Amino acid sequence: MPYSYKFDPIAAIEYEEAYLWYYERNIKAAGGFQKAIENAITSVCSGPFRYRNT
Repeated sequence: MPYSYKFDPIAAIEYEEAYLWYYERNIKAAGGFQKAIENAITSVCSGPFRYRNT
């Protein structure tokens, strides 16, 4: 069962600002950025113990 996630409020603002920065420059790049973030979140949620702090 994959885990769910919730952005920290500051991280959510940073994510939105970064997305808008890409979007203003290149819509395709913004889509790639968004997809990369989604892939990373999916990866962490599907195997969170692979990324634990030691």
